[in-house]
Amino acid sequence: MMTKRALLVVLLIWALMMIVPDLMRVVRPLAAFGFYANNNGLIYDVTGPFDEEKDSPAWRAGIRPGDQLDLARMRCFPYEAHICASTIASVGGNLYVTLGRTATLYLAATEDRPARQVFLTAAQRPANFFVRGVLFLDQIAGIAVVLAAAWLVWTRPGPMSWGFFLYVIWFNPGQGFEFYALLQRWPRLLLLQDVLGCLSQAAGYTGLLVFVMRAPTGVLQPEWARVERALRPVTVIVAAALMGSYASAFGFGTETLTRATILFGLIVSFCAVLYLDPASKVFDAERQPTPPLGDVGQLDRLACIRNRRSQRIYDCLFFLLGHRAAGRHRGSSVSREWHPFAVRFRSAAQAARRERRDPSSSRHDPGADDERPRGSSPS
Repeated sequence: MMTKRALLVVLLIWALMMIVPDLMRVVRPLAAFGFYANNNGLIYDVTGPFDEEKDSPAWRAGIRPGDQLDLARMRCFPYEAHICASTIASVGGNLYVTLGRTATLYLAATEDRPARQVFLTAAQRPANFFVRGVLFLDQIAGIAVVLAAAWLVWTRPGPMSWGFFLYVIWFNPGQGFEFYALLQRWPRLLLLQDVLGCLSQAAGYTGLLVFVMRAPTGVLQPEWARVERALRPVTVIVAAALMGSYASAFGFGTETLTRATILFGLIVSFCAVLYLDPASKVFDAERQPTPPLGDVGQLDRLACIRNRRSQRIYDCLFFLLGHRAAGRHRGSSVSREWHPFAVRFRSAAQAARRERRDPSSSRHDPGADDERPRGSSPS
């Protein structure tokens, strides 16, 4: 018991270390290099978190959508601290860095542009009162959820409570950008954190399924015993795949593997929703036999099972919100390619802002398209 509680305390401290520092972003926003690249090194956005392309350090340095990072030259082995830090900041979903941080990028040759070396200095990203308010609420909610899950394990230890806690360590409303930005000063330590994060994420997927199969009584139905046993080797495989997706830091393109892990996470969420859905036939409380009236324990259990339907709805909503808030697809361009409406909406919003600032900019200039840099997307 003491060993498990000691492990609980260690995991709780680690979980809070990842999200508590982001409260600093409420008063001091982080910086960014102004571009997004997937795990194959393909740069697909050179605006980043900035409102305008001209505010992006990457755009000002001449980087354009379609440019390709030369991952063979931007490797963490053989180890060179600055190059490794630049690579980690470019791929793998690390969107933000500390203000003033520099990066050296090696861009591969394309059909119309030669191979080149680019130096970037991070600029502070914009943030308004609304964004800071939402961030503050996110962090408070994340801290509260992690503490509540830890308290549940402390007071009612068991597979169900542990599964829930392992899930919310990684998938909670809180954000960890500040923590990862600070670790970029020590690339080796950040790589270790990435490995631990992969293990935690795989354990979180398993923990979610264990929790939904046992909630709310903590008792596993006999028909689900084989499924729970099968989760152990699946966890190992998923953890290995997640760690493999970080091989982009060692010169390998891993976008396909990254997308596969994202798809697996969506499948896990779907399975949890299917089990929690009161309309599904996975578990039907009405088919449970009615116990004798004198059996108070059985009556209590039956009432708990019947109340399970309404509880599932709230659990389902919580899991989905936590999973989406985690945003673990940041290192991939899959969201950009699978949801082109978001791209068009963002471009339209940027055009509307420019028109409000300068109404004459909405007039069409016949030569404007010819002057646009090759490879850049229309504003």
